Amino acid sequence: MLQKVGLTRQEEQTYRLLVSLRSATPADLRRELSFSAEDADLAFAGLVAKGLVTHTTGSPQRLVATPPYVAGEALLLHRLEELQSARVEFLQLAENYRESAGRRSVDEMIDVAPVEALPTLIEQLQRQATREVWIVTVPPYVVPADQKSVEFERLSAGVEYRVLYTRAALDEPDALEMIRPYVAAGEQARMLPDLDLKLSVFDRRVAMVPAGRGRLDDPGDAVVVHESTLLDALVELFERLWLTAMPMAPVFEDPTELGGLSPGDSRLLLLLLAGFTDDAIGRQLGFARRTVVRRTHHLMERAKATNRLQLIWRATQLGWIQPPDAANQPVGPTAVRNGHGVRVPSPRV
Repeated sequence: MLQKVGLTRQEEQTYRLLVSLRSATPADLRRELSFSAEDADLAFAGLVAKGLVTHTTGSPQRLVATPPYVAGEALLLHRLEELQSARVEFLQLAENYRESAGRRSVDEMIDVAPVEALPTLIEQLQRQATREVWIVTVPPYVVPADQKSVEFERLSAGVEYRVLYTRAALDEPDALEMIRPYVAAGEQARMLPDLDLKLSVFDRRVAMVPAGRGRLDDPGDAVVVHESTLLDALVELFERLWLTAMPMAPVFEDPTELGGLSPGDSRLLLLLLAGFTDDAIGRQLGFARRTVVRRTHHLMERAKATNRLQLIWRATQLGWIQPPDAANQPVGPTAVRNGHGVRVPSPRV
């Protein structure tokens, strides 16, 4: 435990022993300690330098433990001073980082984060958010699939997540099943199929967008936007996109709440609305293509629709799907969902 304030393992063991004895000769201590005499001498010297131990001048020389309530307070104050110095140094490094961005930095409101730093940065921004996280999720993702998601932790801490899923995100294998646990945990999920924009906003104080278009094998660097008119524009953009997006919650609700539709049929309708092909719908739902066609025709007969476009219109009238404006709420200061997405198990970033 004392290693957290700068003691080595050997120093901590020696000090604890000496506290119990009050004082002892170096030879007595060496016999009691579980490490070599050389390491013991290094521990004695380190403890003296840290003010935790003093030594007598008589013969034989004895080592005396400084009272913990005195030595400990002094050591803690020293560590606090070191941490404050480190904080000042990090602030200077942050200034140097901005300057090194050169032409990519505008009035210190924009940073460019390299792709290698994004997984850690995304996690930090989620953990620092105290109210809300908004995300538009589009592949390719920069967070490794085996990295534990922090979204569940932040949701349980009261941070609200709003996530907009694009067609590319929903077309990932088993996307709906991967999203389900997040929705069950409180994530507000909506679908905006034709969107091709990756965006994350954290507490309306920081936003992140890709620096370039990105490729499947190279997501690329990200632009981190701090408080500025550009950040305000990104916040407003998300708010407008959210108002036009289709709520996904009905897909995961009890079929009795969906006009008696089965969960499979409700998901089929949602994917039809998203513009998915029969083959893509089959992959998501685990159906053969002919099963998708058959169930779609069954729904058309049930809704008295003559084509798929009319089916969507009739499904809205019958309450089978919820149109965006029926669920729209202002994206207030307590709204939200996931951060630049973490793909574990759900796709995000």
